[in-house]
Amino acid sequence: MGQPLVFIIGSRRAASKWRPVSTIGGRAVPVQYAGAQGSFAGLDQLNILLPSNLRGAGTVTVLLTVDGVQANAVTISIQ
Repeated sequence: MGQPLVFIIGSRRAASKWRPVSTIGGRAVPVQYAGAQGSFAGLDQLNILLPSNLRGAGTVTVLLTVDGVQANAVTISIQ
């Protein structure tokens, strides 16, 4: 379906090997890339691949957890 980008700050300082975990609509989704954004100092980027089985899921909650700390939940609509 595509790769949305998630931008966050301060995650690389959370641990020496930070491991982001994401779920969309209660389903685990793979984080394809997690690291420095590249253009803006201090900004981290996550690329999350949306699996095709989410097609038509409607309104779902996106959760991101880094080193056991959950970020604010976000609601998106998937057609």
